[in-house]
Order: sequence, then C-alpha cells, then structure tokens
Amino acid sequence: MQNTLKLVHDLSDSQVVEVVKELFNIVYTHVPYKQIKDNSEAVAEVAQLASLDAEVMKHELSAVDSARFGRLVLEQYARDPELAPFVEQAWDKIQGSDNLIIDVILALGLVVNLTLLVATTKVQVQKGTDGKTSWTFGKKEAEEGLVRAVVNPLVKVAKSTS
Repeated sequence: MQNTLKLVHDLSDSQVVEVVKELFNIVYTHVPYKQIKDNSEAVAEVAQLASLDAEVMKHELSAVDSARFGRLVLEQYARDPELAPFVEQAWDKIQGSDNLIIDVILALGLVVNLTLLVATTKVQVQKGTDGKTSWTFGKKEAEEGLVRAVVNPLVKVAKSTS
C-alpha cells in the first residue's frame, strides 16, 4: 500500500490522467455499474455526486482539475488494500504510452464514477486455486476523509459546470 501511494505521488499530471483512465477501464470491466449506483444511492455523503445529470457528467474537467481530482482518486484507491493493485496494474499498462504527452483532461463522469466506487463499495478480490479471480461486492459507508478531500470539492466543480 505504501509503495502504491509513493507511485501515485511520483506521477506527473499527465501520467495521473492516463492512470485514472486505465483504472476506470480495469475497474468497470469487473464491477457492474448497477452495483455502484445501488450502493451510492442511499449514502448521504455522496448523494450530490450520485444524482448528477448525465449532461453534467460529460463535461470535461480543466487540465488542473483533471490532475487534482485524478490524484485524489488514485490516493484513495492506493489506500485500499483490495483496490491498490489495480492502480499498479493501470500504471504498468500505460507506461511508455504516447498518450502521456497528449491527453491531460478527464471527463467529470469518469472521476465521479471512480469516486462513487471507492466511497461506497467494498470490493474483495480472491484468486482461486484454479487461478481464476473472483470479485465480491458489498456496501460500505463513505469515510469522512474521502468526503472532505474528494467528494465535496468535486461537487463544487460539478455545480460550476452546470
């Protein structure tokens, strides 16, 4: 976990954006969106994010906000022992990518969906003796630090785009 946090802190802004995009692909390949939506609907701390309009979710964040919120989300994933390996996997996949120089902007919806997952969904990943990986999902309470550091500022940015 400490190594993953160090990795996140050492990333450049453009690397943060690309790792977040790849993390989104990895996580949402395995986690049904309905699971996240169901888990987040009853959690008051993230209600403003969970109820954002689809049009608002399409807005692109500025390069500064993309890096800022991308790093905050990656830090939250890095602190979760079950989710930290996916940050490392995302980094491994994008290393050497040409996109690291080109792409520095994230869509608001991408950051919101990753935030809702880390805030409200408990993920357990187990590797079976047959080598297959199984995913189990449950609901969890949003931690105060996450709400203060990521959710509240992200809501303010979302409101300013609508």
